[in-house]
Amino acid sequence: VLLPPLEVDEESMTEETEEGTVWNKKGMQFGSQLTSALIAIDKQLRAEYQATPTPPWVNNDEYDLPRESLLETELLQVQEEIRQLTDKKTSLQVDIKKEGELKRLLYENGTELEDAIHDALQLLGFGTSRFRDSESEFDVVFESKEGRFIGEAEGKDNKAINIDKLRQLDMNIHEDLSRDEIQEPAKGVLFGNASRLTPIKERKAFFTDKCVSASKR
Repeated sequence: VLLPPLEVDEESMTEETEEGTVWNKKGMQFGSQLTSALIAIDKQLRAEYQATPTPPWVNNDEYDLPRESLLETELLQVQEEIRQLTDKKTSLQVDIKKEGELKRLLYENGTELEDAIHDALQLLGFGTSRFRDSESEFDVVFESKEGRFIGEAEGKDNKAINIDKLRQLDMNIHEDLSRDEIQEPAKGVLFGNASRLTPIKERKAFFTDKCVSASKR
């Protein structure tokens, strides 16, 4: 909408004050009338171009156009394809996450490292379990035709696994043997994730010399 330049008698609509030239009462009335006129023009223009909402009955099947019906059928097919692809995407995301969980062996400690060790041993064909009672707690117990094993898991942020964990493993083996249902001592396995926050190629020894020599007893 184009409006012509407005010529107004500014002298009769303004007055001088200490703050400068301001609109007087007549000028304020003119401004109010101009604003109302512009709003009225805007409303009229909007009313002229406002579309009528589609009545519900127009959506009945009997009013469908041939091309419209084909497009709606195609839309349903596309929506079904999207649903199937979404399901496949979700399934792949779950599989990727599951496959990647073994990488926890490279950087985790605590319970998360223990869980990864259980998964890895089961993948190798071992049966695994945890043991916990009021006196003892073993990170991992696993068995094979070679015998029964008790594992102790430890992750260190920036250092090697020391002899303390080997001492803990020996204690676990003796506590296990003291149980009435156990007749032979289990073999001990120390699972160490040394310098777990360092890239693999940059890591040094995983176990201290004392730990290695003590394990050869």
